[in-house]
Amino acid sequence: MAKRILITAALIISYLGIYASHIVGGEISYDHISGNKYRIILKVYRDCYNGIPPFDNPAIVGIFNSNDSLMYTMYLTLTPSDTIKSTLNSACFVAPTNVCTEVATYSDTITLPPIPGGYTLAYQRCCRNYVIFNINNPSNSGSTDWTTIPDPSVASGNSSPRFNNYPPLYLCQGAPVKYDHSATDPDGDSLIYSICDTYDAPAAAGGITAPDPPPYVPVSWAAPYSGSYPMSSSPAMAIDPHTGLLTGTPNLIGVWVVGICVNEYRKGVLIGVHHRDFQFNVVDCPGLVVAAVPSVNQLCAGTTINFQNNSFGGTTYRWDFGVKTLTNDTSIQKTPTYAYPDTGVYNVTLVVRSASGCPDTAKATIAVYNPIRAKILSVDEQCINGDGFDFALSPYNMIGGFTKHAVYAWNFDSLAATTAASAANPATSATPSQPHVVYGDTGTYIIKLHIVDHTCTADTTTKIKVVDCRIVVPNVFSPNGDNSNQYFVVKNLNYYPGSKIKIYNRWGRIVYESDNYLNDWDGKNVSDGVYYFILNVSDGRKAIPGFVTILR
Repeated sequence: MAKRILITAALIISYLGIYASHIVGGEISYDHISGNKYRIILKVYRDCYNGIPPFDNPAIVGIFNSNDSLMYTMYLTLTPSDTIKSTLNSACFVAPTNVCTEVATYSDTITLPPIPGGYTLAYQRCCRNYVIFNINNPSNSGSTDWTTIPDPSVASGNSSPRFNNYPPLYLCQGAPVKYDHSATDPDGDSLIYSICDTYDAPAAAGGITAPDPPPYVPVSWAAPYSGSYPMSSSPAMAIDPHTGLLTGTPNLIGVWVVGICVNEYRKGVLIGVHHRDFQFNVVDCPGLVVAAVPSVNQLCAGTTINFQNNSFGGTTYRWDFGVKTLTNDTSIQKTPTYAYPDTGVYNVTLVVRSASGCPDTAKATIAVYNPIRAKILSVDEQCINGDGFDFALSPYNMIGGFTKHAVYAWNFDSLAATTAASAANPATSATPSQPHVVYGDTGTYIIKLHIVDHTCTADTTTKIKVVDCRIVVPNVFSPNGDNSNQYFVVKNLNYYPGSKIKIYNRWGRIVYESDNYLNDWDGKNVSDGVYYFILNVSDGRKAIPGFVTILR
């Protein structure tokens, strides 16, 4: 059931009438005709019920050079004005009919010889509506509409961009805004959009004399508002820089000045900026219904999804979970849980209806994937000589495994506790596993792995030790029972199990031998003196001969 919004609008109009101000917005553009001839187009927006005084006739446009000197003055004749349709950003309500915004379009041609730095065109008018929320002292704040014609050496024969539509005059408080604020450029130049400052004009400006020269000063924004955050909205009003789609959800009733800029690029070079200055009237829409699904584009929690519902004003709900092969993938619960038959990308639709039957629809695209976890298989420490570590994932910790889209990022070269420079080869890898990583220095290393699979992520780390395993044979030991230097200990022999040793006395008789020496000979049953040994390390190296002295 459509409802008319009259009370708030009527209050706004009463204020406008009392303070006798009328400017709603404006913009100025131009077309290159041929040679040095241009058509200048000025659009001025005013309150057509309460506007005092009427549109300027003529409207005076000043044309300045790059030194801000007035070069030409144009007197643009008023053509019949037109009324902008009073639109609202909700199909369930009818916009007020007792509010009117009128647009006057001025146009004329002029010859502008090429000059260094190009031209600035400007029109100024006072004053703005008294009830504007977001600027200070609005009744004494005017409007400056300006644009530039670039130096021909930068862009020859340029025509400025122009907006395709005028935005809705009224916005429902709490209703999301999605408005196509795009523009068209006659030359096919690249356009980048932004929310930007609007510009002030002297209180005396009224089209009677040529406007002041540049530079022009932005309006005085009332805190916390600014050119980039011009009105109370959650989420904040934003514009897609490439498409011009204006979005946001206004949350405070009032009249708001907003500026939109279009940066014009040719071959990557900025050649001009087109400005639009306009107003949004945010009004109360009783009984408003808004469908809202959280914009979660990536779910990595399995195929069973608990859907949130941020809608308000609704009494009935209908979900379609977007499984193309099914017809029963629906729910009428407010916050349903749905188990998808498989992972993948799905388009979800929520239709909400108010008690009066007024509908609103929200759509969201979700990607449903299993969570991913990973653990690196543990690796024993290795000797610096001949080391070669093999790194791989533990299948036990891979929930659901990884798809063919998974991206792996190993880092083998993070030193944990050493002052020496690390020398892992390779230092990184992008494969699921990496064999034979060789380290050129001893130390404790942290091995890191980051995995991205359909933008789901997993991180895991492990530590490895690279040790100095060089064989060091002592030349003396003292098995005297004081538990110090009691055994013939070959340093690092524990890294070479199965090493063999034979020990001889001075007459060549074997006094001790072992096929798996465990550093456990204590010289028992032999006297002090010098003994000869032959050590065969189990890594296959050449036998190590030598002498050791027992000294008790």
